[in-house]
Amino acid sequence: MERQGPLTPVTLTGSGSDPEGDPISFQWTEGDKLLSTDRVLNVELPLGQHVFTLIVTDSFGGTGACSTTVDVVGPIPLGITCRWTSPSPVRPPAVRS
Repeated sequence: MERQGPLTPVTLTGSGSDPEGDPISFQWTEGDKLLSTDRVLNVELPLGQHVFTLIVTDSFGGTGACSTTVDVVGPIPLGITCRWTSPSPVRPPAVRS
């Protein structure tokens, strides 16, 4: 995803279900940092690679987890080269009044 200013807004949406229909909870982490306990994670990210893990837990402690990687990259730099090819000097345009 291409950078949109100093920080780039990112939304990750998780889902999960329990075979017995027990209530479930969500935990979004990056590394060892807990970011959210909502099903949807909204974060603003700086440039770089970010690995997020979603852990879904049922009311009896059963868990499932998955991870996803988000790469925030800067725009591709544009290179412009100008070469002067005219042997005559450039004169300012004439101004008429």
